[in-house]
Amino acid sequence: MKKDLKQNILYVSQGECDELFSNGLYADTFNWIPELPKQKEFECFAKFRYRQPDQAVKVTVIDKTHIKVDFKERQRAITEGQFVVLYDKDGVCLGGGIIDKKY
Repeated sequence: MKKDLKQNILYVSQGECDELFSNGLYADTFNWIPELPKQKEFECFAKFRYRQPDQAVKVTVIDKTHIKVDFKERQRAITEGQFVVLYDKDGVCLGGGIIDKKY
C-alpha cells in the first residue's frame, strides 16, 4: 500500500507483488530493555507482527532511540506506525520501537 496525500490517492495491491516486500526498516522512539547495548551493530531476532516467528536481523544503533534493522530475508507487509520488537537468541526481549520507515 502507498499513499499520495497531495493527489488524494491510495494505492493497494493484491497477492504477492514485489512492492509488499522490504529489506529493512528504521525505527524511532526505541525503548531498550534494560539499557542501550554497547555494540553499535549486532545480530538478533525481531518480530513485526503478533504471533510472527522470530526473524533474523542485523541491527545498527543510530542513537539512543533510533535504530536501523536489516532483514536476513525480505519481509512482507512491514507497516510504518507499527512496532518492531527485538529478542536475543534465548528469546529475551531487548526492546521495541515504532517503525518509522521501511526500505
